[in-house]
Amino acid sequence: MVARGCYFCLRDAADAYSALAKLIHDPSTLNQRIVENDLMLALREFELRLPDSGARDRAEAVRQHVKWSEPIFAALDVLVSPGGEGLPFGAGALQRQRARQEILNLLETRWPANPVAAYFYLTLGRGSIYFRDFKLDPQRVADAHPQQDALKYALLLYPPAPGTPPLFDDLLATEPRFAEVHLLHGQRALFGGDLSVARRELIAAQEVLPASLAVLSVLAPVEFGYEHYTSALALYEEILARGPDPQAHLGKAQALSYLKRHEQAIVELDDLLRDPSRNPGDKYYWRAWNKLQLAELQPAYDDATTALKFMNGPDAYRLAGIATFNLQRLSEARGYFDSALKMYAADCDSVQYIGQLDAAERKWPAAATSFNRAAGCFQESIARKSEEVAKKEAENSGGLLDDQIAGLKSDIESQRMLETQSMQNAALAVRNSLPAKPGAR
Repeated sequence: MVARGCYFCLRDAADAYSALAKLIHDPSTLNQRIVENDLMLALREFELRLPDSGARDRAEAVRQHVKWSEPIFAALDVLVSPGGEGLPFGAGALQRQRARQEILNLLETRWPANPVAAYFYLTLGRGSIYFRDFKLDPQRVADAHPQQDALKYALLLYPPAPGTPPLFDDLLATEPRFAEVHLLHGQRALFGGDLSVARRELIAAQEVLPASLAVLSVLAPVEFGYEHYTSALALYEEILARGPDPQAHLGKAQALSYLKRHEQAIVELDDLLRDPSRNPGDKYYWRAWNKLQLAELQPAYDDATTALKFMNGPDAYRLAGIATFNLQRLSEARGYFDSALKMYAADCDSVQYIGQLDAAERKWPAAATSFNRAAGCFQESIARKSEEVAKKEAENSGGLLDDQIAGLKSDIESQRMLETQSMQNAALAVRNSLPAKPGAR
């Protein structure tokens, strides 16, 4: 079971060892196997964010009888500590890095003979400069124990060599219960921009590991990416029901925003902004956006301009421009729209607002130019979105892309109205720019 290395394999092995210990005369003969299995199980539960089964405590109960395992206990403690599973950056990074290197030095002498030591060696080394400095090939560690699927899984956590596809299917063929492979495959696909594969693999992982917060935390943004906002909201709420999760909390607020549940979204964002240290720009941006939908003009302006202290992108500047325009602070609004257009020249909404500002200042030739530019911009955007609709409709299997298609069609309808409005405004600006006829008042 330990050799197979999957979560269910480790869990079943733990149950088997517990039952066997009650049947044999001297259960101490099982201590090494119990420790090896339970430490791997404890790590897997942490990685998958599953409920704690008490594996670490069971291993601790017999720790004194398995002295050789001290480096593995130490490795587990580092890996499950805050920041331990990630790359060695941030607060306390130098201390964590030194601790890793000390433990890796101890495991160096053990991994050739013990596959569990090899597993922790590979897992701990993934977040360390140790392998790089010593130019150690992780494949050589796994090759020392060729029958250990656990080590093949550990290798999948490393970036694949150029031109070498990850062996996800091979590992699943050997052990179909290896649901962790589906999660890893889904993550890799998501990072590569392949939402279709990511969703397929993550749903497969969720079916087998419904309690895994790690799976839910990756599946939720995939559903969000497909504009399945109701499904994404349900996933975010399921995550939050198990405890605080700032990223899921922000995702919930964004899903509520797109579902036009603006008051509820603001409640969530108010709660999130009790701690402005994490993603403050996103929090202020989305609260401003929702307040703008509710015509809370001054609060929207306050949040939108505060967001600019933490964000630097065309969306943030456009939102600040709209909020400022609604308060008739025209000169300030122009500055925000100009900044948005410097970052993204095809920001049709900002061009259209510039036209309105020109018209408000009775700069009719400039207004005509801006409105004509806006109309052309909307035409080009509509053409692009129409092509995208046609492509998605051709690819739409089982209705997966229905929400994306509906969103695009809604955008096209809105932009057609803005295109017509811009053309009418351009014509009016041209008329207003003409010299007054003699005798006209």
